[in-house]
Amino acid sequence: MRQDMLPEIESLSRYVPQACVMGGGGGDSNVHGYVLAKLLEADMDPCAPPYDSLQTYAYEGEGSVAESLSSLQSGTSNTDHEYDYLNDWGPRFKKLAEMYGVLETNSSPMW
Repeated sequence: MRQDMLPEIESLSRYVPQACVMGGGGGDSNVHGYVLAKLLEADMDPCAPPYDSLQTYAYEGEGSVAESLSSLQSGTSNTDHEYDYLNDWGPRFKKLAEMYGVLETNSSPMW
């Protein structure tokens, strides 16, 4: 269910002096005035998206085919993958190669 929330604090851009909108000199004053006028127009439009929305859900994953995220980890282990090729990628990937390197059997996991 979506509940749109209208902003409680008015935008400060609504209070741009009219002299700024009409142009105050310079070669690009027409563009500047046009952009400010469109900004003011958009800020005053109560129907313009996006609203801040509060998303509420009646359930969290009930009836999902996946059931839970724990199945992602249970399917494979790190021993199923070979990461030796990371050593061939050069010094820029040395840290990555160390992270995915083969752990010795008597060492404990990093996590």
